[in-house]
Amino acid sequence: MSLLQHWRCSLRSHVRFLRTSRQAAQPKVAKVLVSVGLTGSVMFGVAFAHLSSDENEKVWISRRGPLSLDAQRAIELVPLLPCVGSGLVAVLLTKTMPKQVKALRLPISVHELTALPLSILLAFRFQLSYERWWASRQQVQEVGTNAIALAMCSANNQEVISLDKSEDKLGADEIECNEHRMLGLLDAACALIELQLSKEQDPHPSNGVESWQSFDTHLHPVDARQISQSGNRINCCFDAIFTTVHRGQMLGVYSSELASGMYELASNMFRSYKFCDMIVNQQSPAPFAVHMRTILLVFCISFPFTIIGQVNPVSLMLMQSALSFSLMGIEFVSRQMEHPFGNDESDIPLRFALQRIRADIRLIAQKHQLLDGLD
Repeated sequence: MSLLQHWRCSLRSHVRFLRTSRQAAQPKVAKVLVSVGLTGSVMFGVAFAHLSSDENEKVWISRRGPLSLDAQRAIELVPLLPCVGSGLVAVLLTKTMPKQVKALRLPISVHELTALPLSILLAFRFQLSYERWWASRQQVQEVGTNAIALAMCSANNQEVISLDKSEDKLGADEIECNEHRMLGLLDAACALIELQLSKEQDPHPSNGVESWQSFDTHLHPVDARQISQSGNRINCCFDAIFTTVHRGQMLGVYSSELASGMYELASNMFRSYKFCDMIVNQQSPAPFAVHMRTILLVFCISFPFTIIGQVNPVSLMLMQSALSFSLMGIEFVSRQMEHPFGNDESDIPLRFALQRIRADIRLIAQKHQLLDGLD
């Protein structure tokens, strides 16, 4: 009888051990299942995007999507390194001095109080930076639109006047020379604007063009010499454009109404350039940027010490990395949009856009047989 009781007690002990082992293994199994499930879901999405022909699907695995290894990510190493370092320090303290963790923990109320003003500052900065980028893009478009409109007005009106004065060879040649000069100046203005806004730096290879001609390639020799010797080449170029419009009016090529409209187009083109030039040379107020970045950096660096001892080390590092990557990424994107011109891949493709405008001006000239040099 005692042997039977002993056997029953031993069986119960084994059953309890198996139950305890199973309960202890369940969290590990759950973590493995979650990891495998998430990884499999992402890989399935990537495979589906590769097989799909829809551009809306493929964008998720392109350089503009989060599932690409070479995507353009909003990462700033200078602020991220101290943020990750603070998380590692918190993990090290948790492992080496667990009894001192409670004394090192910061009150969460401090971060709760600073979270609201920080979020307002980040949202305000992001909105202003986006508006700055979008306005710059629109002004570049305005430069091109006004340049093409001026070229069309000049070329079409010259063709009509040349027909009316076909018997006056000297007058027709002077009119053609004036329009030749106008189209060359418009082409030069586009090239000079690109040089000024890019600070004479070559664009990123993805935003470059095959052949970019010098600004004086199609200029009248007199205009080329005057602009090259001028202290402000763009101002000199636009002054010559206004002079050419006035000369066309004096020759009878442009009526008063047409000349007024051309003056307005040239003024708008120059105004758009000056706006972009201001964007290049004027940054956001330094006190605002410094104050926001200071609060952001202190917030991220001190965050691990508000949860130290309350979560396991792995969770602490994941939370710290996610928070720092999210907030610092917003600041990175804001600064990228604050400086829309330059040689970064994400900058406005200024040379590419103005190259198309210059090509359109040459097509207008070739159609009306005004400018053989623009072939």
